[in-house]
Parts: sequence; structure tokens; C-alpha cells
Amino acid sequence: MSILASGLLDAWERGYERSPIERALLLLAVAEPGEPLDRLARLSIGDRDARLLTLRERAFGRRMGSRVACPACATQLEFEFTTDTARVGDPPAGDRWTLQHDGYEVCVRRADSTDLAALAIGDDSAANVRRLLGRCVLAASHDGRTVAVDALPAGVVEHVSARLADIDPQADVRIEAACPSCANRWHAPFDIVAYLWAEIDAWACRMLRDVHALAAAYGWREAEILALSPVRRQVYLDLIQS
Repeated sequence: MSILASGLLDAWERGYERSPIERALLLLAVAEPGEPLDRLARLSIGDRDARLLTLRERAFGRRMGSRVACPACATQLEFEFTTDTARVGDPPAGDRWTLQHDGYEVCVRRADSTDLAALAIGDDSAANVRRLLGRCVLAASHDGRTVAVDALPAGVVEHVSARLADIDPQADVRIEAACPSCANRWHAPFDIVAYLWAEIDAWACRMLRDVHALAAAYGWREAEILALSPVRRQVYLDLIQS
């Protein structure tokens, strides 16, 4: 795991004060070494997240856990799931789709990281939906006449937004949860970027503490310590503390 561990540490250091979108691309570069960042940024959000799930499996395994609050009674609960649970079906084939609603015909593509980066954090959701559609809608018409995205009726905007989620299902993952206190069942949203980054942040801090302890005791370089298996590294740490 030494190459993977080194790559994750580098990504963690470079992404420490970056946005979630930039962090996702840094992690994606670890999963897809040699691929230019601009090409990775053009992957659909669902494709990006599927690859980050695979990276998570390589780094930490398939089993996952989360803590959420029940939306009905606010009870805090922990539940476990796997990376398989967080994977959804394959998206429909193709790179563009034509949607029809209320006489309007709208040709769209999937959103990618460059599209999300163009959204304004301070704007309300409706404004960002329009901004996203402005980037993902390739053409729109009504009765054969071209229509600007800004001129699409609210009902058409709502329909197209919902269909964008359908054509890139991995971009909006929800995990089934059940509350033992009130028996409420719901689907909790799951963000692989935030989840994986939190794991890597905790792992990196632990790893650097281990590197410090082993380097101080044995004089080893960071690369040598990262090359140790977790079992062997822990044995050396136990010997230091004994």
C-alpha cells in the first residue's frame, strides 16, 4: 500500500484548504494516476463518484459506517453498509439525451465537476439549478423554435432537473436507514467525497503520528515507514511503547 498511502497523503496535504470539488479531483488523480486533471474534471459526477468508491475499497475496504439523526425524532443512530450498497445501477448509455415535456424539447448532458465549480455557494438553490441547466442544456426548443434556457417555464425546469438525476444516478446516492426509537424509515443522502475525505483526514493524522514515532525511534525515512504493512508497523509502535 506504500504507493497508495503516499498518494493519499500528498492529496490530503494539497487538498487541506481546497474546496470539496477540488478535493474530489485530487483523490481521483490518486485513483487514476497519469490522467490529466482537466480530463478527470470532465467525468460525469456519477462516474467520478463511482471511481472514488473504488478508491475507498482499495484504501479502507468495503465496509462503511455512518452516524445520522432521525428526521422524525432526532435520535442519533449509527448504521453500517458496504460500498456495494452505495453503488447504483449503470447509467443509460450515451453522452446526450433529448427530454420532452409540455411541448418543449430539451437536449442535455450529464453534469461534471467543472459545472459544479461554476455554482455560487451563496445563491439559492433555484438560481443554481438555472445556472447548472445553463451549462448542461445543449439545446432547447418549443414548437420548432429555439428557446433560451432562461426562458424555460418552471415546470420544464423542474422536469429536466429531475431527469438529470435519472441519467446520472450515481451522482445522487441515498442509503436506506431505519430508526429503532420511532420505527421511521428513510433514505439518507450519501456523499462519497465528504465521507472519503473525512476518513483520509483522520487516517493521515494517525499515519503522520506513526511516522513521527518510528522515525524518532529508528531513524527511518517516511517512505520506508509507509512501505511497512499495517501489522508490522503496529508491532514496531508497540515495541516503542513497551
